[in-house]
Amino acid sequence: MSESEIKWDMAAELSMDFVPAFVRGTVKKKVEAAARERGIAEITVDFIEEIRKEKGR
Repeated sequence: MSESEIKWDMAAELSMDFVPAFVRGTVKKKVEAAARERGIAEITVDFIEEIRKEKGR
């Protein structure tokens, strides 16, 4: 799955506003990498929460 195939739903995009700007790019890349590993084509808030829980945050 290429980078262009990963989509973010509106709520997930808006949730990134709560991530500090200096780490936002890194967080986005890690979330997208996790989505690719799992074959997920669209990132949702639920998926972001799932990743956050797995990372213990």
